[in-house]
This record gives sequence, C-alpha cells and structure tokens, in this order.
Amino acid sequence: MNEIQRMITALSAGEPLQHEDWLRLITDASEEDRRFSRDLACKRAQARFGRRVFFRGIIEFTNYCKNDCCYCGIRCSNRCLSRYRLTEDEILSCCEEGYRLGYRTFVLQGGEDGWWTDEKITALVRRIRAQYPDCAITLSIGEKSREAYQAFFDAGADRYLLRHETANEAHYAKLHPARQTLSNRTRCLRDLKDIGYQTGAGMMIGAPYQTAETLAQDMEFLADLRPEMVGMGPFLPHKDTPFRDFPYGSAELTLYLLSLVRLLLPRRAASGNDRARHPGRKRAAAGRSVRVQRGHAEPVSDGSAAEISALRQQGGHRRRRRKQPSQAARADAGNWLRGRGRTRRLYGREDEAMIKIAVYGKGGIGKSTTVSNLSAAFSEKGLRVMQIGCDPKADSTVLLTHGEKMPTALQLMRERKNDFTLSDMAREGFGGVVCVEAGGPTPGLGCAGRGIIAALEKLEEKGAYETFRPDVVFYDVLGDVVCGGFSMPMRAGYADRVFIVTSGENMALHAAANIAMAVENFRGRGYASLGGLILNRRNVKNEEEKVVELAGDISSQIVGSLSLSDTVHQAEEFSKTVIEAFPDSPMAAEYRALAENVLRACEVGVC
Repeated sequence: MNEIQRMITALSAGEPLQHEDWLRLITDASEEDRRFSRDLACKRAQARFGRRVFFRGIIEFTNYCKNDCCYCGIRCSNRCLSRYRLTEDEILSCCEEGYRLGYRTFVLQGGEDGWWTDEKITALVRRIRAQYPDCAITLSIGEKSREAYQAFFDAGADRYLLRHETANEAHYAKLHPARQTLSNRTRCLRDLKDIGYQTGAGMMIGAPYQTAETLAQDMEFLADLRPEMVGMGPFLPHKDTPFRDFPYGSAELTLYLLSLVRLLLPRRAASGNDRARHPGRKRAAAGRSVRVQRGHAEPVSDGSAAEISALRQQGGHRRRRRKQPSQAARADAGNWLRGRGRTRRLYGREDEAMIKIAVYGKGGIGKSTTVSNLSAAFSEKGLRVMQIGCDPKADSTVLLTHGEKMPTALQLMRERKNDFTLSDMAREGFGGVVCVEAGGPTPGLGCAGRGIIAALEKLEEKGAYETFRPDVVFYDVLGDVVCGGFSMPMRAGYADRVFIVTSGENMALHAAANIAMAVENFRGRGYASLGGLILNRRNVKNEEEKVVELAGDISSQIVGSLSLSDTVHQAEEFSKTVIEAFPDSPMAAEYRALAENVLRACEVGVC
C-alpha cells in the first residue's frame, strides 16, 4: 500500500485530512489509486444501502431566473431560451403521476423566479404535504432568506439542494456576477443545516478556472459542512453562455472525487423505518420543529419500474396533456403581460405578452438613473428587459453597460446607411438587459425629435422586438419638450403606459404637467395612458404636498417615492446601478419596491 492509498484508508476510517493531503489525493493519484478508492467506496455504499436503487421525481417547474451565472443555460441574459413556468395545479398533476408510478420523493427544482414568491412556494409545499404525507419534499430553488427557508420547512419541506459550486472566493467571482457572493451562498447552506433540512451541496468538476487547489478547498468545505447530500458532475459547456468554448469536465475525475466523498461522508445505515435518512416533523407545543417518522422513498415496485422503463424507451417524451388553468389562475400567474406588441406561448397557447413603458421627465431629474435601476430590478425577477434611450445625449444605459458608450442608431445610420445589423445597435448590459441608444443629430443640424422617430423605425425594421423577445420595454425619453418626435414612444403603439419622474422643484413640476397634458391629448386617440408619477426627492420645502397636488390636478397617482441618497451617487461613480453596486442597501430596496408598484400600475387597463 503506497502513501496515497494510506491516505484513502485513513479517510475511510474517519481521520481528518489536511489541505496538503487533499491536494496530493487530487494531483498525485494514479489509476491504481483511483481504483482502490472506487472499490473501497463501493463496499461502503453496498454495506449501507445494499444494491437497491432509489428514484427521485424531479419537477422542473420554472426556467425563469433572475441570476446571470456564467455557466448556466437558464441565466437571465440568455435570449435564445424559450421560457416556461408551471402552474400550481400542473405541479400537483406531476406529483399525482409520480406517486402512481411509485415515486416517494418529489424534487421541486427551478431558477430563482421572482413570480414564485416565498409565500407561493410555502403554499405549494403545504398543498403537496397535505396530499402526500408519506412523501419527501425536496426544494432546489436557490438563495433565500433564513425566514423563507424556515417557512418552507414549517410547511413541510424536508430537503434542500444548493450546490456551493466552489469554496474559493476568487473562483466564485469568476463564475458569477458581482452581486452573487460566496459568503451569501455559504450563509444559505449553514442556515439550512441549522433549521434542520437534509442539505445538499456540491460542485461542477472541471469548471472554468477550477484548479487542484480550489478542488482541495471544496473537499475541505464538504468535510466541515458535512451535508447529507453532495451533487457532483462534470462541467458541460452550454452553447448560450460565456463558457461555451471551455472544455468538458472529466468524467473520470468526477467518479474519483465521488468515491472520496463517499468515504468522507458515509451515510447512516438504512433501517426498517428509515427515520435516519428520511425523517418528518411535527410542530411541538412550544413552536419548535421536532422530528417524527415519515415514509421513505423506497425502490419502486416491479410494475412501476416497468412503466418507467417503457417511458424511457419512448424517449421520455410521453407527457400528460397540460391542464388549462382557470381564468383566475391565469391572472394570478402573471397574465398582466398582455401588451399589444407581440405574442408569446404561455400555457400551451398564444398569449400577448409584452409590457411597454415610456418614462418621461425634465432633464437632470434622475430619469435615466431611475429607469436603469427599474430595468435591473425587473431583470432580477427573471424578466427579459430592453431599455431604449430616446435622448440625444445617448447616456440612458451607461449604468447598465458600466460606462461603456455604444454606437447610437442615428450614428450608425449616418455613417453606414443601412449596412449594419441589429447586434451593432444593441449591447447586453447588467442582468442581461438589452441596451439601445437612439442618439441625436449632429449638433446644430437636424431635429432630435425626428431622429427618435427614425431610430425607433429602424429598430422595428431590424426586427429588434422579434429577435430579443423582451417581456418589458422601457423608452427613456427626454421630457423638457414634448414635440412630435419626443412624443413618438407614447404614440403608434410603442408604449402602453407613461410614467413621469418629477421632484417638488417648480421646473420639474412644470415639465411633468406639460407631459401629462400631452398624454391626455394622445389618450383620446387610443395611444398610451398615464400610469402615474414617480417622486424622485430633492428635499425641497413641501415637496410631497406639491407632487400630491399635481397628481390630483392630472387625475393620476404617485406610484413610488425615491429618497435623496448618496448611495445613488456612489453607484454612479462605479458606473453601475444601485441594484448591482449595493444590492442590499435601503436604496436598492426602494427601487425594487418601485418596480413592484410599476407592475401593479400596468395591471390596470390596456398595459
């Protein structure tokens, strides 16, 4: 027995390994050493589980996700993906079919979908628990607050899968956007363990920028966390991600590391009542969770196994006919996405599905900052957003593109006539937001308003809306004047709702009143209607009273109020939105609340 095999034997005996030991096991193991580890792990597994196979029923209930992980095919900036979201009734139908086939564990897996709020997940788990008290419920829905995890647990969830991906902070930053941090991921995992979940961690093997050093840190992290489940698989590059050209991870290394994990974290023996591996819970009188027996995911019966085999032989394509949800369920499922711009397939049929919003305001009022943060907040919800700057300064999207100036539509038209593509006009910014700048004419020549008309027409000609298929389109429009060109976004079907950013300053209020007058004039012709005012505070005297009075005069409402905050200026110094630069700040919370209010305002009428 060589030194590597002695370390593997020590690991199997429960002896802790040092960082240098893990590094040697990863870098120096020969094929013979790997076979030694595999054989030892197989003996350990068979001694504890026998040769039985346990089935888990995975329900992929949504592929919407607010995150933009560089390796993931459902990242929010992937515009090639056809998105879907199952209803609660459809999920229950999957459970019914799975239970009939013999499954006794249901895994609800999906992206971090803003439509599926914590309250909706809690209600869903409670329904599944009530209908299937003998089954385990596993969740795999990403990072949440401790309070949310506790609510899911109290509703009946047993397990939670959340791969840590890497235990090295620098490596984590290369795999994820800046607002996602390793510290929050590990906080989530430790909260889950502390609450009482059977918790799953894990990582990709062969991920971009992964090294033997980072893998050694991963093994140390697993040894410290001691999760009940570990998910590991080779990295598979997805064609619609920034990592599309990286090599595949090694299956051989994956199997070797799995054998080491089996020796590191041996499962408790499966007993007759299976309480060790599949406990349940009841509420104690004092309100704390205590464990009671719950049925285990036993191997499926011969009949069910045969039926599952038949499904696989058919290519796994036999699907239950999707039950059409009720009208109330459609509304509850976010059917407010019913703008008149285009259609998208929802619930197995064609539904109209685009919110189109024009935001006006006096120059310097903070309109573009507000729109950019709204775009970022919507993208966090898993919505695809397009932001079109309709201002000759062409700076509407700089906070989303980190200060990068992009060619404007009018500039391309001047310099290249029609010899350019849609990709020349658009850039992908933070959160996958599609950024476009209309631009303006050469200073002193031409009409800026006419330029906006030409730019919007060119976007249509190039098929922008069909190509990017946004859920939400923002038109960020200069509002000092409302001539024919600058009013274009509220006309001709471009926007359905108009929001006006104002403060309590006299010039801002005057501009807001003029814009509201223009909206009212166009409304009689079937164009966009006024959604409300956004109060961007400047802390002038009687500010709120003045804006409330204006809202009354124009028969509208204040949909949101934003504080005067240094956080906004600090984020602008980084050329970022507050949502990206300071995601946990009170100001970021104000922008997210405003986004919710804007969505609610768009539920009324035609928007």
